[in-house]
Amino acid sequence: MLVIIEGADGTGKTTLVEKLRSEGYVSVCIPKNTPCIFGVYKQLIYNSKATDFVIDRSFITDIVYRLVLDGQPSFNLNAIACLLSEDMKIIYCTNDNSFNYAKERGEDLICERETHNKICKVYEYVMKCISIFANKKILKYDFEKMNFEDVLKFIKQEEEVIQ
Repeated sequence: MLVIIEGADGTGKTTLVEKLRSEGYVSVCIPKNTPCIFGVYKQLIYNSKATDFVIDRSFITDIVYRLVLDGQPSFNLNAIACLLSEDMKIIYCTNDNSFNYAKERGEDLICERETHNKICKVYEYVMKCISIFANKKILKYDFEKMNFEDVLKFIKQEEEVIQ
C-alpha cells in the first residue's frame, strides 16, 4: 500500500511519516526534478502492492505549489487520474498554526503569510477535487486535534474493506 502525506509547510507531515516508519512503513523520498517522475510514481505504486510505503509529499505538492507560484505543473489531468486510480491512501495534514510552525523550523521557501495562506487554500481546493472527481477518501489530519491512532485506523479500515 502507498500512503501519501500531503499538506503545506508546518503541518506535521514529516513527523507523521516518522511515526508511520516506526509502525513498519518504508519511507520514500522522491527528489524534485527527478527525470521521468511519472514513471517513478507508477513504479512506486506497483511496488506498494508488496510493501507498505509512505511518502512525504507527492505529485499533489507539485500541482499545489506550481499553481500558487505561477508555474506549470509537471502532471496533466490524465496522468493524475492514472496515478490516483491506484491503491493508495491520502492523508492531508492541515493546521491553523502551520505558518508559525514552519517559521520556527526555519522554513525559508515561503517567507510570507499571504503566500502560505494561498498554498493552504489551494490545497483545500485540490484535495476536494481529488475526493470528488477521483472518488478518493482523504483523511484530513490536524496533529493538534487528532491522535496518531486516528491515522492508523483510517489506513487499516480501508485495508479491511479492500480484503
